[in-house]
Amino acid sequence: MRMLVTVEFADAGVKTGTHRVLVVGGCSDMAAPGDIGMSLEEAKTLLSALQWEFVAAQAAEITERARQCKRCGARLNIKDWARRSVHTLFGRVLLQSPRLVSCPCEGTASRTISPLKGWLARTSQELRYQAAKLGSTHSYRQAAAVLHELLGVDLSFGYVGIRKAVLEAAAVWIVN
Repeated sequence: MRMLVTVEFADAGVKTGTHRVLVVGGCSDMAAPGDIGMSLEEAKTLLSALQWEFVAAQAAEITERARQCKRCGARLNIKDWARRSVHTLFGRVLLQSPRLVSCPCEGTASRTISPLKGWLARTSQELRYQAAKLGSTHSYRQAAAVLHELLGVDLSFGYVGIRKAVLEAAAVWIVN
């Protein structure tokens, strides 16, 4: 049995519509006894693919809004693209981030604007929260192993990332 997973975005600007995300399952006709549901690897792959689509749609929407000049309404040109990487709870997502050329109506020298710069962080808030939560009750290495094994967090987000999340959470807690 195979399962075709598609996602439909409504009101998502250029990403509005239906997008095929993933095909889950094999071609075997007979399942082994007790072989029911998706495997952990299939679930992690599915969540990672959904996360990839969702983040790409968010980025496209933010970029599309930023491409219009706030003063005159002209469409800003794209100078070039940069690749950005974001660690999320369901894996690492790679994005193409445009750099826009400022509008001549501003009356200043031409400069570049990166619409995703303020929005993107190296690590999502949800991953930092879960990392701090696990890191406060387990060793940093154990917390990293749990995140890698169960949620598909990229291996490059390791115990150092867990430690940083715990220390940031503690600093916020102390201030409040």
